[in-house]
Amino acid sequence: MREKNIEQKLVLMTKDLGGLALKLVSPGFDGMPDRLILLPERKIAFWTSVNRLDSQNRENYAI
Repeated sequence: MREKNIEQKLVLMTKDLGGLALKLVSPGFDGMPDRLILLPERKIAFWTSVNRLDSQNRENYAI
């Protein structure tokens, strides 16, 4: 499955929960997650980055 399709599914699932999946750009910060997920009334917000399962992650994405 392509990364684009995974991100679209994430956005749709977040909207179904009444939340927002905002795409953000952080120039100069390699490895920074590019989605901010906000869910209503649950007071939950978190950063995420979506990659294909078979993709090779670069060193700056390692935890």
